[in-house]
Amino acid sequence: MTRSRQTATLAALATVGALLFAFSVVALALDLSNSIGENKGRSIGVTFTFDKEQCVGGNVAANFSKCRWSGTIRDGAAVLATDVTYVDTLPPDIAVGKQISALWSSLNPTQAWSVDTARAWLNSISAFLVSSIMLVILGATAIIWWRRYAEESKAHRAQQSPSEGGRERSEIS
Repeated sequence: MTRSRQTATLAALATVGALLFAFSVVALALDLSNSIGENKGRSIGVTFTFDKEQCVGGNVAANFSKCRWSGTIRDGAAVLATDVTYVDTLPPDIAVGKQISALWSSLNPTQAWSVDTARAWLNSISAFLVSSIMLVILGATAIIWWRRYAEESKAHRAQQSPSEGGRERSEIS
């Protein structure tokens, strides 16, 4: 592979990488507004409805050793799961029927967490910053390689031009 072709290949790869990170930055920017949005990330995750409190350990007369609330997970009007345990810090005004935004995954369908304590917005900001930095680095790299390719192509054409001109003169004489 010629040097000029290697340079063009590296420039093209850097350009494709920069474009992919540009798409990533746009997608993360759209999600970032939801993550940091009003009401402390209300649009993240699902809605958890507190249904009942279950206590384990001890007996009725003694203090229970562990109490947890369980409830229903909804995404809009669709019920995704029932009897899900809320395993995070409880809101101050807990009551049956109270609804809060929560994080929940079908990979662990029996537990839900608070959006506030999960700090999902920090992950979104971090991913956005890393993608933005990589976009700048790969964009600059692409520019450098495309300039190098242009210089090599110009030098290659300059080398071919005098020799072609010399042949034409000798053929004319």
